[in-house]
Order: sequence, then C-alpha cells, then structure tokens
Amino acid sequence: MQMSSGLRKCVSFGPPPTPNPPRLQQPEGYAQDYRFHGNDGFVQETGTRWIKLWARWDLMQPLPPDQVPWEQLGEASNPGLAYIASLDAQIAHARAQDPPVGVILQSYSFPRWANGTAEVVSGRFSVEDFEFETAQRVSAEAIAAHNFDAPRKLLVFRLPPFEQMGPDGWWGRWVRFLYERYMGHGWGLVLDLLNEPNNQWWPQRGPDSAVRYCARMMQAAQEIAAEHGHPSPLGAPGLADIVGPTGDLLGSYSDFVPALLSELDGIGFAAHPQFIWTHHNYIDMEADPGDHSPEGPSRATEVREMLTGRWSGWRGTDPVVPGVWLTEGGVRVNRLLARARAPDPEAALELQAELIRRNWDRHDSDTGPDGPGIEMVTNYLMYTDLGYDSGLREPLVPGTTRPAYETWRRLPSRA
Repeated sequence: MQMSSGLRKCVSFGPPPTPNPPRLQQPEGYAQDYRFHGNDGFVQETGTRWIKLWARWDLMQPLPPDQVPWEQLGEASNPGLAYIASLDAQIAHARAQDPPVGVILQSYSFPRWANGTAEVVSGRFSVEDFEFETAQRVSAEAIAAHNFDAPRKLLVFRLPPFEQMGPDGWWGRWVRFLYERYMGHGWGLVLDLLNEPNNQWWPQRGPDSAVRYCARMMQAAQEIAAEHGHPSPLGAPGLADIVGPTGDLLGSYSDFVPALLSELDGIGFAAHPQFIWTHHNYIDMEADPGDHSPEGPSRATEVREMLTGRWSGWRGTDPVVPGVWLTEGGVRVNRLLARARAPDPEAALELQAELIRRNWDRHDSDTGPDGPGIEMVTNYLMYTDLGYDSGLREPLVPGTTRPAYETWRRLPSRA
C-alpha cells in the first residue's frame, strides 16, 4: 500500500476549564497545559508534529470592549490576561522545540457579554439557566419531564448578534486579535475558527441559522488574513460528524456541508489556497467504517467528496480531491463499555488502541477509498478526561500510559 507523504499526526489538548466558583485565575498546572506534566515530552516521544490548543474567548476577554478596549487585551487591565499569557507561552514552547511542533489554535465559545446571556444565572441546577430559551437547548422529552440533569447546550454557545460577525464586529475583532498576535509563526500556526457549529451552537435553525453564521465568519476571517497577506493559514468549519435525525438542536454534517457551500457561494466567497477545511471524526473512529464495517466509506471521505469541485481552499484546485484536516477525533473508552463493545475495561483499552490504528490505516493511503485528501489525523487528549474518555494516557493521577499511547507512538510521522 502506498503511503501518503502528507498525513499529519496531531494531539488535541483540552480547553481551559471554567473556574469553579467562577473567577479568573492563573490557568497553570492543569493536565491540559502543554508545558506541564510531561505533555511536551510525550508529544516528542510519539513523533507527533502538531498539537491543538484552545483560545477560549469568554475567558480571554471576560469584559466587554467598552470596559477593556480591544487594544488593551494584552495588558494588565484585562482580567483575562492570565489566559492569554498561558496561551502565548504554550505556543512559543511548542514552536521552540526540536523539531518545532505546529499548533492548531482553536477559537472557542462566546463571551456572555456578547451573546445576551450575561444576566442569566448559570449552573447545572439553576432553574433560570434551564428555562432560558429551553427549546433551543434541551430535548423535548427533557423539557416535558423538567429534567435538570438532561444534556443542554451551554450559555457560552449562544450565538451573538449576526451583525457582530463582520471584520469590525465583536467576533471579527476577536479573530483579528488572535491572528495579529500569532501570525508571526507563519505556517507553524493554523487558526481554526469554528468548533462544531452543527453540534454546540444555538440556535441551529431560523433566519440567522448556524450555517449563515459560519459563512459570514469564514468570510470575515479571510478578509482579515488578506489584509496581512495570509501569513498563517485559517481553518473551518470543524463540523462534528453527527447524522440525523437531529431535530432542531443539531445539524447533520451531510446536510450542513452542502448548505454551507451554497451559502458561501451566495455571498461570493472564494476560499484562499491557505484556507483549510477542518472536520471532526469521533463517530468514524468508533464505528470503524470502510473495510472493517458494512457501513461503507467513512464520513470524512463523504465530506471530501462533497467538497470536490466546490471548495477553492487548501488543495481545492487539486484535479482529484481537496485536502481535509481532521482536527479532532478519538475513541471514548467509557462509551465502548457503555455500548457493550468490550466485555471489561482492559478489553476496552485494547479496542481503543486498535480502532485508533485502523483509523490511521484508512487515511494513510493514496490509493484506498479513505486515503486521498485526508491530511491530518488528531486524537483528542493526551491525559484522558473522565467526561471525555478518549485520551492516550490515564488521568493525571496515576497518569500511566494506555495501549493507545504505544499504538500512537508507532504510527509514522512525516509532516
């Protein structure tokens, strides 16, 4: 089998946690900080050439611009400076390693001052939180049962006003801040603009749907990058690979991708060659499609096919396939156990490792149905989180390796 020379290996670290009780604090020492607990060494040891870090807008700019102007975000007057400084240090550390490690920088969440939720008392057991625009955030069954424990979309994922998505709006100024602060790293940094808009954001439907927002945000970010000559690539839309029936709360990637491409066409958007289409493939990795499943080609492959002939961004002019970077994915061990995919925890850990290997093999080919065009594979988390149990190592305490770590280490690293 001919190997793809361009397949990249990436580990995504987790976003900074929300302080509890809510307060701003120096975010050092937690397991997802690239500088600490051996994370940098594990990345080098496994031959991983890319990492993903998170720029949480709500933590990095906790006060509106009428209280802390945009030009002062990097100064002591901004209560979120500790988070900015932490991100600065992690990116600089990654780029200074030998060999240098590339960074996918993920813009994430919306400040509550920007999206109309600042006055809502938030929290798992807050009645006010539960009842705020409930139909946009909670399933009909949970609403009928008044089930406070049911999953609901977080307040920080409510979309701000659409007019704030342009280059001079709140979101545009946020992207400008990130791009101008980190564009000096050139190709060593990719600013990934959107995170699972078909899954996390709300509302999904209506005149200002998530699709319309995505198109406008991609357009605004490209205009900002163009002002500087596109020194660093952009990425989007980072869709979750979920499918229907999705109701009013979620958007199937198979519907979202063509709708987004049509919306982009409608506003006259043509992606620059340094604009990368990003996608997430957790379900692909766990379902193990392709040669190992009757489900057929992977969802990532279907996305690549939808883009062919319609996407002008990264490798979009390729006569065969455009390039897609899978900037998140993973196999959740607790989900394997819950769904009886494995008889016991030890077997589940072994299956996690095997599914990671199969996912890599599917995409590490220029000739197989799932190989061409897929140019990055990412595992979400080095140290696992019990809420999202897809890491390569056990939680920070005891912090031992899993079989998946050794499997990941053996995967070739060439880009």
